[in-house]
Amino acid sequence: MLLPYNELGQSCLVVEDCRQYAYTCDNQSRACDCSEGYRPDEPAKICVGAIGRRCNYDSHCIPNAYCKGQTICTCKREFGYPSLDKWSCQVSAAGAAAAGLFRSSMQLRMPAGLMAPLGAPTGAIIIPLVLVSSWQLKINLFTV
Repeated sequence: MLLPYNELGQSCLVVEDCRQYAYTCDNQSRACDCSEGYRPDEPAKICVGAIGRRCNYDSHCIPNAYCKGQTICTCKREFGYPSLDKWSCQVSAAGAAAAGLFRSSMQLRMPAGLMAPLGAPTGAIIIPLVLVSSWQLKINLFTV
């Protein structure tokens, strides 16, 4: 039985010979390859999409992501911090910030209750900062 579309590494003549969204037909090798924004999964069987790429099923997205509404790869809630290059989802803001993975829209905010009062001793240092990215504020993943 022939598949309607060829998989990663299978032969093709035109892009229509390969699966939709994640695949293209490489003109030199004449084989289905991953389109821009997609790359082979670990066993190199299928192309998986970065955050923000089209998908039909969860298996079409990178690890720690799912196919939201069967249309777009999105980080799972418990891994809600996408890396700068959108190829991974981090567990926490602290972990992602430590790894230098946040976008330039990252903001540092100190809750008002933690501000040092006027006249505080010079040696007093208040460390706690809450890392909040602008997209989290917009979609209300958590309350700051």
